[in-house]
Amino acid sequence: METNQFEINQKVTVYTTGEFMGNIIKTEMRLINYGLESYAQYDNVPFVVGTPKRKRSPRKFFETITPYILIVDGWGNPEPDGIYDGGTVLQDNASVKVERAKYGTSDGFGCYGRDFDILINKCIEDGSVTVIKDYRNFKTVNRFSKNG
Repeated sequence: METNQFEINQKVTVYTTGEFMGNIIKTEMRLINYGLESYAQYDNVPFVVGTPKRKRSPRKFFETITPYILIVDGWGNPEPDGIYDGGTVLQDNASVKVERAKYGTSDGFGCYGRDFDILINKCIEDGSVTVIKDYRNFKTVNRFSKNG
């Protein structure tokens, strides 16, 4: 259940998708604003503006095609899984370390998102996490598309 209420500079945790492997990125910040805005060919792109922990300047997060943004109250919320499988080192010497990723590049975002959704949904159900706004599975509108 979303609260949709916040105070400016409230401590929040924002979960978004990573740009490299589609993994989930956790950013703790002081919230300034969030909502929907027009961006490029999309009429309703979710965005979050806040100052990340230990930074001075605000940062704006937004995602267009398949947005995945979750804003929860407070800092110290659950950590998402990393991209590595946690133990399979393929090569390790003085100049390079190669590890096996948890999922392949062709597996896409679905695997990391599914794993994190299971984790965070349990936290939401047991009340240890309070959701301010959930843009997971949100549908953006392409103004040039015939199907909306």
